Amino acid sequence: MALPAKDVLQAAYAVKSLEKACRYFVDQHGVGPFFISEFHDFDILYRGQPAKISLRLAQGYRGCVQYELFETDFPLYEDVRGAREIAFHHTMMATETYDSDLARFIAMGCPPIIEQESIKSCYVDTLAKLGHYVELFNYNCVKDQYPQIFEVDAYMMDASRNWDGKKPLRSGGHGHLWA
Repeated sequence: MALPAKDVLQAAYAVKSLEKACRYFVDQHGVGPFFISEFHDFDILYRGQPAKISLRLAQGYRGCVQYELFETDFPLYEDVRGAREIAFHHTMMATETYDSDLARFIAMGCPPIIEQESIKSCYVDTLAKLGHYVELFNYNCVKDQYPQIFEVDAYMMDASRNWDGKKPLRSGGHGHLWA
């Protein structure tokens, strides 16, 4: 069975130092500016059990791809990063058929490992098959319940289009949407 083919919108990395990783992506790959936000005790399901996660997050664009950097000691990220400064963690796929796509991943032996019930989003465990996780993002749920997410993404993408390289690290991003 083939992986569900949907739009890949994001490349995400687990990082040891958020500022250092941002600087690397700015200097070496022309990504930016990065918008930094923090989440504290965010409710998730981890391997089917209620859990809380705290993390620092930086999001920046190059073209239409969002680069997302995570700094956290939560096991799902630390297990992938290990001793490295930066490690590829997941891609994010937008889908309008979330339930059937998730069912296809489960049928392939790739169960959800983290779930965010409020926006019907999850990471599926494709680590053994792909070397990274896949985040399924329910486009319809977000469009209907959290349209401001798309406004923030458009703002960040717009900021990258004519960016002059100044002020590469900025506050903002999605953090204030979940406060």
